[in-house]
Amino acid sequence: MGGENRSCGQRQSGLTLIELLVVIALLAIVGAIAIPNWTMQVKQAAGETAVARDQAAIRALTFYALAGQGAILQQHGTAMTVSANSGAQWNTTQPSGWTLQVNGSPLSCVSLNSMGQPTASNTSPACTFLPANPMLPLQWSAHDASQNIPLS
Repeated sequence: MGGENRSCGQRQSGLTLIELLVVIALLAIVGAIAIPNWTMQVKQAAGETAVARDQAAIRALTFYALAGQGAILQQHGTAMTVSANSGAQWNTTQPSGWTLQVNGSPLSCVSLNSMGQPTASNTSPACTFLPANPMLPLQWSAHDASQNIPLS
């Protein structure tokens, strides 16, 4: 009596191998759907951040130039600095891989005079960038390896 086998009709608790494989397969499917969407959202957010920072840099450059005797915007890697001849300065950084471009070329330095027109000699240090026709508006864009977003 005391040595009866109770294994008949009783189920042990825990997961079987098939149940475990089904759970792993479901997690893999969810991951295959979620990860590409997440990376796309991260890339889109970086683009929106780059556009917002570039637009702010252009506004600061234009404001400083028109409010004083000129201003300069310089880009070194991901760092951007807008300096006015009056001494005012504004700094920001780009998300990794993004650059501010002007007239289709990566920007290193652009200078505006007090009329908001590009000039090569109105600021210190002087910029070497001067568009073919300084009377036409500059064409600004945010750029990374996969896209070029116009800003003007």
